[in-house]
Amino acid sequence: MKFFATIFLLGLSISVSADGLPTQPYIYAEGSADVEKPADYVRLSFRVTAENAERSKANDAVQADVRKAMSLLKNAKIKESDIIAQNLTTEPDYEKDHDNKSDKIIGYIVTREMSVIVRVVPSFPKIVDDLIAQVNIDFSGIDPGLTTEEEVGKDAEGKALAKARERAERMAKTSGMKIDSVFAISTTTFSDIEKQIFISWNPVVVTGSNIPPPSMYQLRPVIVTRTVHVIYLISPAK
Repeated sequence: MKFFATIFLLGLSISVSADGLPTQPYIYAEGSADVEKPADYVRLSFRVTAENAERSKANDAVQADVRKAMSLLKNAKIKESDIIAQNLTTEPDYEKDHDNKSDKIIGYIVTREMSVIVRVVPSFPKIVDDLIAQVNIDFSGIDPGLTTEEEVGKDAEGKALAKARERAERMAKTSGMKIDSVFAISTTTFSDIEKQIFISWNPVVVTGSNIPPPSMYQLRPVIVTRTVHVIYLISPAK
């Protein structure tokens, strides 16, 4: 048996079926927009690693390199609040035989992960070069970021809604219909969220994280994307 309910939207009584969709004619349109901005900060991610036959000595070597990195970053005028150095891992280093099955421990590997936000973007290449030259580290990422992402997202969402409306009006006109009102807006397709039609803006940020050759870094711009799914109620055009 098919179930119907009634909801109130914009002061109107609208019948909906069990799947949450309107029972009267409607158009479902998607709109998507990208806004591209240059990065205004860079996040550097790297690991400080040391190996030694004694666990304590491997740890001492790592902590010494971390202090060296912290000093270098301080001299580069990086705020302490923009430096994260918290995760520490230790693991045994096994002897390798021709079958790679030896259980003999020959030492220990100690690793500490660090993350640094560089807010003066032009200064980050020298910081990277200095870290590589002076500290025993392995880089895992150079990621551009945008502090104004929320504001840029509002611009993108407005453009996405405008595109959805334009597409819906074009389809309605071709079908001899006109748009009456908006029934629902979502950032997730309605088939995926079923009855959940509440707005929840979820940003998608596309950045580059590969490390180019030393001193020749080219950051990709940050691209903030918004996608909306809109159901418009329609009726015959007069």
